[in-house]
Amino acid sequence: MTPSLVAPPARSASLSTSQLESVQRVWRIAGLPTVSGFAATVLAMTVASTPALAATLTTVDFDDVDAVTNAVEELSRWRRQGFQAIS
Repeated sequence: MTPSLVAPPARSASLSTSQLESVQRVWRIAGLPTVSGFAATVLAMTVASTPALAATLTTVDFDDVDAVTNAVEELSRWRRQGFQAIS
């Protein structure tokens, strides 16, 4: 059996402006300090590199309390896991 040399398609590790605005809105609702400039770029890149988190944070229905609560919980869980990984 010969292994395939065709690389899988690359996933984008970026967010559109509207997607980043959604992420930042969830970020503020979670009570986290505002990020801007380079910090906003890093936030966008790190969220985009986690597809499940990006999908949750960029598609929040802000009129649905349960959806917002779920997004805030996912964001909080992701931040805790990140800090544990670097501790």
